[in-house]
Amino acid sequence: GDQLSQVIDQPKTETIVKSRRPTTLRIGVDTLPDLPRDATDRNRTSPFAFTGNKFEFRAPGSSHCCAAAGMFLNTIVSESFDYISEKLKDVPAQAFNETLQALLRDILKKHDRVIFNGNGYSAEWVEEAAKRKLPNLRNTPEGIRPLLDPENQKLVEKYGVFTKEEMCSRYEIALEEYTKRIAIEGGIALEIAKSMIVPILTDQYSKTANCLSKATSDGLKAGVKGLTEVCERLGNGLDELVANCEKLEKALEKGDSAKIIAAMASVRKVVDQMEHEVDDDVWPLPKYREMLFIY
Repeated sequence: GDQLSQVIDQPKTETIVKSRRPTTLRIGVDTLPDLPRDATDRNRTSPFAFTGNKFEFRAPGSSHCCAAAGMFLNTIVSESFDYISEKLKDVPAQAFNETLQALLRDILKKHDRVIFNGNGYSAEWVEEAAKRKLPNLRNTPEGIRPLLDPENQKLVEKYGVFTKEEMCSRYEIALEEYTKRIAIEGGIALEIAKSMIVPILTDQYSKTANCLSKATSDGLKAGVKGLTEVCERLGNGLDELVANCEKLEKALEKGDSAKIIAAMASVRKVVDQMEHEVDDDVWPLPKYREMLFIY
Protein backbone atom coordinates (compact mmCIF):
# COMPACT_ATOMS: atom_id res chain seq x y z
CA GLY A 1 0.00 0.00 0.00
CA ASP A 2 0.91 3.66 -0.29
CA GLN A 3 1.66 4.09 3.40
CA LEU A 4 4.17 1.23 3.47
CA SER A 5 5.67 2.40 0.17
CA GLN A 6 6.34 5.79 1.75
CA VAL A 7 8.17 4.16 4.65
CA ILE A 8 10.28 2.06 2.29
CA ASP A 9 11.04 4.97 -0.01
CA GLN A 10 12.43 7.17 2.77
CA PRO A 11 15.80 5.39 3.19
CA LYS A 12 16.29 5.27 -0.59
CA THR A 13 15.43 8.91 -1.30
CA GLU A 14 16.79 10.26 1.99
CA THR A 15 13.67 12.39 2.32
CA ILE A 16 11.16 12.38 5.16
CA VAL A 17 7.63 11.72 3.97
CA LYS A 18 4.70 12.15 6.31
CA SER A 19 2.63 9.03 6.69
CA ARG A 20 -1.00 9.07 5.79
CA ARG A 21 -3.25 9.83 8.74
CA PRO A 22 -6.55 8.16 9.57
CA THR A 23 -9.58 10.18 8.48
CA THR A 24 -13.22 10.20 9.51
CA LEU A 25 -15.85 8.39 7.51
CA ARG A 26 -18.65 10.78 6.64
CA ILE A 27 -21.96 8.93 6.34
CA GLY A 28 -24.32 11.92 6.51
CA VAL A 29 -26.15 10.84 9.67
CA ASP A 30 -25.72 13.34 12.51
CA THR A 31 -27.08 11.02 15.21
CA LEU A 32 -24.30 8.45 14.69
CA PRO A 33 -20.78 8.95 16.10
CA ASP A 34 -17.81 9.62 13.86
CA LEU A 35 -16.32 6.45 12.41
CA PRO A 36 -12.55 6.34 11.85
CA ARG A 37 -11.42 5.36 8.37
CA ASP A 38 -8.30 3.23 7.95
CA ALA A 39 -5.55 5.17 6.17
CA THR A 40 -3.93 2.10 4.67
CA ASP A 41 -4.64 0.09 1.55
CA ARG A 42 -6.16 -3.37 1.70
CA ASN A 43 -4.94 -5.15 -1.40
CA ARG A 44 -6.73 -8.49 -1.34
CA THR A 45 -4.71 -9.87 -4.26
CA SER A 46 -1.35 -9.59 -2.52
CA PRO A 47 0.28 -12.65 -0.92
CA PHE A 48 1.57 -10.26 1.79
CA ALA A 49 -1.09 -7.59 2.17
CA PHE A 50 -0.19 -4.74 4.50
CA THR A 51 -3.35 -3.86 6.44
CA GLY A 52 -2.70 -1.09 8.92
CA ASN A 53 -0.30 -2.27 11.60
CA LYS A 54 0.24 -5.80 10.30
CA PHE A 55 0.81 -8.01 7.29
CA GLU A 56 -1.76 -10.60 6.26
CA PHE A 57 -0.29 -13.76 4.76
CA ARG A 58 -2.50 -15.14 2.00
CA ALA A 59 -0.11 -17.21 -0.10
CA PRO A 60 -1.12 -20.80 0.83
CA GLY A 61 -4.29 -22.35 -0.56
CA SER A 62 -7.32 -22.82 1.67
CA SER A 63 -6.59 -26.55 2.14
CA HIS A 64 -2.98 -25.99 3.20
CA CYS A 65 -1.47 -25.23 6.56
CA CYS A 66 0.72 -22.11 6.50
CA ALA A 67 3.26 -23.69 8.88
CA ALA A 68 5.53 -24.95 6.10
CA ALA A 69 5.50 -21.61 4.28
CA GLY A 70 6.08 -19.83 7.60
CA MET A 71 9.04 -22.09 8.34
CA PHE A 72 10.77 -21.18 5.08
CA LEU A 73 9.94 -17.50 5.53
CA ASN A 74 11.49 -17.56 9.00
CA THR A 75 14.59 -19.16 7.52
CA ILE A 76 14.82 -16.39 4.93
CA VAL A 77 14.39 -13.73 7.61
CA SER A 78 17.06 -15.44 9.73
CA GLU A 79 19.48 -15.28 6.83
CA SER A 80 18.71 -11.58 6.39
CA PHE A 81 19.34 -10.88 10.09
CA ASP A 82 22.54 -12.89 9.83
CA TYR A 83 23.65 -10.86 6.81
CA ILE A 84 22.95 -7.54 8.52
CA SER A 85 24.62 -8.68 11.77
CA GLU A 86 27.78 -9.67 9.92
CA LYS A 87 27.91 -6.28 8.23
CA LEU A 88 27.48 -4.39 11.51
CA LYS A 89 29.37 -6.48 14.04
CA ASP A 90 32.68 -4.60 13.69
CA VAL A 91 31.21 -1.11 13.17
CA PRO A 92 32.20 1.36 15.95
CA ALA A 93 29.35 2.82 17.99
CA GLN A 94 29.81 6.35 16.70
CA ALA A 95 29.35 5.22 13.10
CA PHE A 96 26.65 2.62 13.77
CA ASN A 97 23.55 4.61 12.81
CA GLU A 98 25.11 6.01 9.66
CA THR A 99 26.35 2.58 8.58
CA LEU A 100 23.01 0.95 9.32
CA GLN A 101 21.17 3.60 7.29
CA ALA A 102 23.48 3.06 4.32
CA LEU A 103 23.11 -0.72 4.61
CA LEU A 104 19.31 -0.57 4.73
CA ARG A 105 19.28 1.82 1.78
CA ASP A 106 21.44 -0.61 -0.22
CA ILE A 107 19.22 -3.58 0.66
CA LEU A 108 16.04 -1.75 -0.32
CA LYS A 109 17.50 -0.62 -3.64
CA LYS A 110 18.47 -4.19 -4.48
CA HIS A 111 15.26 -5.87 -3.41
CA ASP A 112 12.35 -3.45 -3.75
CA ARG A 113 11.53 -5.08 -7.11
CA VAL A 114 9.50 -7.65 -5.16
CA ILE A 115 6.97 -4.96 -4.16
CA PHE A 116 3.92 -4.88 -6.43
CA ASN A 117 0.85 -2.89 -5.44
CA GLY A 118 -1.28 -3.80 -8.44
CA ASN A 119 -3.64 -6.72 -9.00
CA GLY A 120 -1.70 -9.90 -8.32
CA TYR A 121 -4.29 -11.97 -10.21
CA SER A 122 -4.07 -9.95 -13.43
CA ALA A 123 -1.97 -10.23 -16.57
CA GLU A 124 -0.23 -7.05 -15.38
CA TRP A 125 1.56 -9.01 -12.65
CA VAL A 126 2.69 -11.70 -15.13
CA GLU A 127 4.26 -8.99 -17.29
CA GLU A 128 5.80 -7.24 -14.29
CA ALA A 129 7.27 -10.50 -12.93
CA ALA A 130 8.96 -11.18 -16.26
CA LYS A 131 10.18 -7.58 -16.51
CA ARG A 132 11.62 -7.70 -12.98
CA LYS A 133 13.09 -11.18 -13.54
CA LEU A 134 11.06 -12.62 -10.67
CA PRO A 135 9.81 -16.22 -10.59
CA ASN A 136 6.13 -16.67 -11.40
CA LEU A 137 5.22 -20.20 -10.29
CA ARG A 138 1.82 -20.89 -11.85
CA ASN A 139 0.96 -24.36 -10.57
CA THR A 140 1.82 -26.85 -7.84
CA PRO A 141 4.58 -28.76 -9.68
CA GLU A 142 6.34 -25.46 -10.40
CA GLY A 143 5.69 -24.29 -6.84
CA ILE A 144 7.35 -27.27 -5.15
CA ARG A 145 10.29 -27.65 -7.54
CA PRO A 146 12.40 -25.06 -5.64
CA LEU A 147 12.68 -27.69 -2.89
CA LEU A 148 15.25 -29.37 -5.17
CA ASP A 149 17.20 -26.18 -5.85
CA PRO A 150 20.76 -26.70 -4.48
CA GLU A 151 20.88 -23.07 -3.33
CA ASN A 152 17.71 -23.49 -1.28
CA GLN A 153 18.87 -26.80 0.14
CA LYS A 154 22.16 -25.22 1.15
CA LEU A 155 20.30 -22.40 2.96
CA VAL A 156 18.11 -24.67 5.11
CA GLU A 157 21.08 -26.91 5.88
CA LYS A 158 23.08 -23.87 7.01
CA TYR A 159 20.51 -23.04 9.70
CA GLY A 160 19.78 -26.63 10.67
CA VAL A 161 16.19 -26.60 9.39
CA PHE A 162 16.42 -29.54 6.95
CA THR A 163 19.04 -31.71 5.38
CA LYS A 164 19.27 -32.10 1.61
CA GLU A 165 17.67 -35.54 1.91
CA GLU A 166 14.75 -34.13 3.90
CA MET A 167 14.16 -31.43 1.28
CA CYS A 168 14.10 -34.08 -1.45
CA SER A 169 11.73 -36.15 0.65
CA ARG A 170 9.35 -33.21 1.11
CA TYR A 171 9.35 -32.69 -2.65
CA GLU A 172 8.50 -36.33 -3.35
CA ILE A 173 5.71 -36.34 -0.74
CA ALA A 174 4.23 -33.07 -2.03
CA LEU A 175 4.35 -34.29 -5.63
CA GLU A 176 2.72 -37.61 -4.71
CA GLU A 177 -0.04 -35.84 -2.76
CA TYR A 178 -0.67 -33.50 -5.70
CA THR A 179 -0.77 -36.38 -8.19
CA LYS A 180 -3.24 -38.34 -6.07
CA ARG A 181 -5.49 -35.32 -5.54
CA ILE A 182 -5.63 -34.64 -9.28
CA ALA A 183 -6.39 -38.30 -9.97
CA ILE A 184 -9.24 -38.26 -7.42
CA GLU A 185 -10.67 -35.03 -8.85
CA GLY A 186 -10.38 -36.38 -12.39
CA GLY A 187 -12.12 -39.61 -11.43
CA ILE A 188 -14.98 -37.75 -9.77
CA ALA A 189 -15.35 -35.41 -12.77
CA LEU A 190 -15.50 -38.41 -15.10
CA GLU A 191 -18.08 -40.16 -12.94
CA ILE A 192 -20.31 -37.07 -12.76
CA ALA A 193 -20.07 -36.49 -16.51
CA LYS A 194 -20.78 -40.10 -17.50
CA SER A 195 -23.40 -41.00 -14.90
CA MET A 196 -25.26 -37.68 -14.59
CA ILE A 197 -24.71 -35.34 -17.55
CA VAL A 198 -24.51 -37.79 -20.48
CA PRO A 199 -27.82 -39.52 -19.56
CA ILE A 200 -29.60 -36.17 -19.17
CA LEU A 201 -28.23 -34.92 -22.49
CA THR A 202 -29.22 -38.19 -24.17
CA ASP A 203 -32.75 -37.93 -22.83
CA GLN A 204 -33.11 -34.27 -23.78
CA TYR A 205 -31.73 -34.95 -27.25
CA SER A 206 -34.11 -37.87 -27.69
CA LYS A 207 -37.16 -35.82 -26.67
CA THR A 208 -36.18 -32.92 -28.94
CA ALA A 209 -35.48 -35.27 -31.86
CA ASN A 210 -38.88 -36.95 -31.38
CA CYS A 211 -40.60 -33.55 -31.35
CA LEU A 212 -38.75 -32.60 -34.55
CA SER A 213 -39.66 -35.89 -36.21
CA LYS A 214 -43.31 -35.50 -35.20
CA ALA A 215 -43.48 -31.91 -36.46
CA THR A 216 -41.88 -32.87 -39.76
CA SER A 217 -44.15 -35.87 -40.29
CA ASP A 218 -47.21 -33.73 -39.55
CA GLY A 219 -46.12 -31.27 -42.21
CA LEU A 220 -45.58 -28.40 -39.80
CA LYS A 221 -43.25 -25.56 -40.70
CA ALA A 222 -43.41 -23.32 -37.65
CA GLY A 223 -40.90 -24.37 -34.99
CA VAL A 224 -39.10 -26.88 -37.20
CA LYS A 225 -36.09 -24.60 -37.71
CA GLY A 226 -35.84 -23.92 -33.97
CA LEU A 227 -36.17 -27.59 -33.06
CA THR A 228 -33.50 -28.46 -35.63
CA GLU A 229 -31.04 -25.95 -34.18
CA VAL A 230 -31.69 -27.07 -30.59
CA CYS A 231 -31.36 -30.71 -31.59
CA GLU A 232 -28.06 -30.04 -33.36
CA ARG A 233 -26.65 -28.14 -30.37
CA LEU A 234 -27.65 -30.96 -28.02
CA GLY A 235 -26.27 -33.59 -30.40
CA ASN A 236 -22.98 -31.76 -30.90
CA GLY A 237 -22.67 -31.22 -27.15
CA LEU A 238 -23.35 -34.90 -26.50
CA ASP A 239 -20.75 -35.99 -29.07
CA GLU A 240 -18.17 -33.57 -27.71
CA LEU A 241 -18.80 -34.56 -24.10
CA VAL A 242 -18.48 -38.28 -24.83
CA ALA A 243 -15.23 -37.64 -26.73
CA ASN A 244 -13.82 -35.51 -23.91
CA CYS A 245 -14.78 -38.15 -21.35
CA GLU A 246 -12.75 -40.67 -23.34
CA LYS A 247 -9.76 -38.30 -23.27
CA LEU A 248 -10.14 -37.90 -19.52
CA GLU A 249 -10.39 -41.66 -19.05
CA LYS A 250 -7.16 -42.22 -21.01
CA ALA A 251 -5.38 -39.48 -19.07
CA LEU A 252 -6.43 -41.12 -15.80
CA GLU A 253 -5.11 -44.47 -17.01
CA LYS A 254 -1.73 -42.90 -17.76
CA GLY A 255 -1.71 -40.93 -14.51
CA ASP A 256 -0.58 -37.76 -16.29
CA SER A 257 -1.70 -34.88 -14.04
CA ALA A 258 -1.29 -32.19 -16.70
CA LYS A 259 -3.40 -34.14 -19.20
CA ILE A 260 -5.99 -34.94 -16.52
CA ILE A 261 -6.38 -31.22 -15.73
CA ALA A 262 -6.65 -30.33 -19.43
CA ALA A 263 -9.21 -33.09 -20.01
CA MET A 264 -11.26 -32.00 -16.97
CA ALA A 265 -11.29 -28.45 -18.34
CA SER A 266 -12.56 -29.66 -21.71
CA VAL A 267 -15.30 -31.73 -20.03
CA ARG A 268 -16.29 -28.79 -17.86
CA LYS A 269 -16.47 -26.45 -20.88
CA VAL A 270 -19.04 -28.66 -22.63
CA VAL A 271 -21.06 -29.18 -19.44
CA ASP A 272 -21.17 -25.40 -18.88
CA GLN A 273 -22.53 -24.93 -22.41
CA MET A 274 -25.11 -27.70 -22.08
CA GLU A 275 -26.36 -26.23 -18.81
CA HIS A 276 -28.11 -23.60 -20.95
CA GLU A 277 -29.67 -26.16 -23.28
CA VAL A 278 -31.18 -28.70 -20.88
CA ASP A 279 -34.55 -28.34 -19.19
CA ASP A 280 -34.04 -26.57 -15.86
CA ASP A 281 -36.30 -29.06 -14.07
CA VAL A 282 -34.16 -32.07 -14.96
CA TRP A 283 -30.63 -30.64 -14.80
CA PRO A 284 -29.00 -32.72 -12.00
CA LEU A 285 -26.53 -30.15 -10.67
CA PRO A 286 -26.92 -26.66 -9.17
CA LYS A 287 -26.68 -24.09 -11.94
CA TYR A 288 -24.45 -21.05 -11.62
CA ARG A 289 -27.36 -18.68 -11.11
CA GLU A 290 -28.68 -20.98 -8.38
CA MET A 291 -25.34 -20.91 -6.60
CA LEU A 292 -25.06 -17.14 -6.89
CA PHE A 293 -28.69 -16.31 -6.14
CA ILE A 294 -31.00 -18.30 -3.88
CA TYR A 295 -34.63 -18.01 -4.90
